[in-house]
Amino acid sequence: MVERINSGIDGLDAFLGGGYIRSSSITVSGPTGSGKSTFGMQFLLGGVERGEKGIYISLEEDKRTFLRNASGYRWNTTKLEREQKLYILDYPLGETDQLIEKNSAVEELIFTTGAERIVIDSIRPLAVRFNNEEERMRVFLRLMQNLRRWDVTALVITEDLHPTTFNVIPETKYGIESLTDVWIHLYYLYEKGKRKRVMEILKMKGTHHHRGLIPFEIREDGIVLI
Repeated sequence: MVERINSGIDGLDAFLGGGYIRSSSITVSGPTGSGKSTFGMQFLLGGVERGEKGIYISLEEDKRTFLRNASGYRWNTTKLEREQKLYILDYPLGETDQLIEKNSAVEELIFTTGAERIVIDSIRPLAVRFNNEEERMRVFLRLMQNLRRWDVTALVITEDLHPTTFNVIPETKYGIESLTDVWIHLYYLYEKGKRKRVMEILKMKGTHHHRGLIPFEIREDGIVLI
C-alpha cells in the first residue's frame, strides 16, 4: 500500500487515482499565465489544512512581488507565515545552489521545521546556469537526490518549449519532467473565439490516472475544476 496525499485542488485527487504518492516529485508545466504558480500554492495550502508544513521557493520573483501577486486570492499567506505553517523564500540567481548542495539553508529549514511539501518556482534560473545539456541534467539529478533525501513531496514548475495545441505533444524547455514521478500540463484551448483553460495528467508513475483533458478556471479561491 502506498500513502496518498491531497493535491490541494478540490476534485483533482479523483483524477490522480486518489492523490499524489507521498514523497513523490511532480512537474507542473505550461505557458505564461496558465496558472502554474497558483497550482503550486494550492498544493502547499492543501497540506497546511492537514497539518503539513510547506515551503514555497521562488527563484524568479522576490518575496514582496510574489506576495503582492498572491494577494489577489483569498489566501491568508501572511497569517500562515506568522504561524510558521508556510514559509516563502526567494533566492536570486547566484544562490540557486541551495537546491543542489548538502547542508544548505533549504535543507536546514526542511529538517528544522519538519516541512513535508515544497514548491520550486521555477526551474529556469537553475537550468540557465548551464549551457551544456549533459551538465544541466547532472544538476537536475542532484536536485532529485536531495528531494528524496529530504523526504518531501516536491512540485517543480517549468515552462513550455513551444505552444501546445490538442494535436501537439507538450515539451518543456529543460526536460525536468523526465526525472519526476508526475507530470501535469496546463494550457489553453480556443473554442469559438474564446480561450479555455485545461490541464492534462501526462505522467504518473505507479498510478492509474485520468487520461483526458480537465477543464478549469482561476477564481478568487484559485484553480477550480469545471
